[in-house]
Amino acid sequence: MGKQTGTALVLTAVGAVAGAAVAKELGRPREERTWHGRILGLPYDFRPPTAARLRHAFWAPESDALLTPHAFGIGYSVNLARVTRPAREALAARGRLAPGERHPDTESDEEPGFPED
Repeated sequence: MGKQTGTALVLTAVGAVAGAAVAKELGRPREERTWHGRILGLPYDFRPPTAARLRHAFWAPESDALLTPHAFGIGYSVNLARVTRPAREALAARGRLAPGERHPDTESDEEPGFPED
């Protein structure tokens, strides 16, 4: 299988999943459409992204999950707070940050309002 064939197969699969998610929403009565949920085990969210959902998709320090649902689209984002946790813990162990200390620009105790699926 060539590179172009593999790319075509991936794009076809992504298009089919997106189409299925849209069909699922359009199959519901208008007042019951949420435009977010799961299809074939994958999260989808077709609502306009908000700053809170974008932040939660990429920086969720309260979560142990490496992958978080996209703020818009189908699939997952990488939780960079989880990826950087070992480095932050190493800095705390070396005394550069107090244990549990948070950088004021990156973490907050406020819930971002990201919906549970």
